[in-house]
Amino acid sequence: MIQIRIIGIRKPGGAYNDHSAISHYQWQDGTGNIGLWDRIIMVNWILGNPREHAAYVQDSRGDVAYCKVVRNQYGTLFLETYSNFSLRDNLLSLPQI
Repeated sequence: MIQIRIIGIRKPGGAYNDHSAISHYQWQDGTGNIGLWDRIIMVNWILGNPREHAAYVQDSRGDVAYCKVVRNQYGTLFLETYSNFSLRDNLLSLPQI
């Protein structure tokens, strides 16, 4: 399985505080490579091979929350973390890039 850690997000113009407003995800792989993908590239990477591709968020304590692809009422696909009863590792709490 290929797993990447999301380490930052971009919301143009400080867009609404909502997961679907995220336009880009900055990520790091297990070898330390860092990349920046726009929302649809990240969504397509996960949906293209969901058994082999996973993205997650990790907080300073090491708590991990994996991401899932969801669709809002307007049809926009975006990432959201699975609930793990912690707000610390939420995508929206990541640094803005």
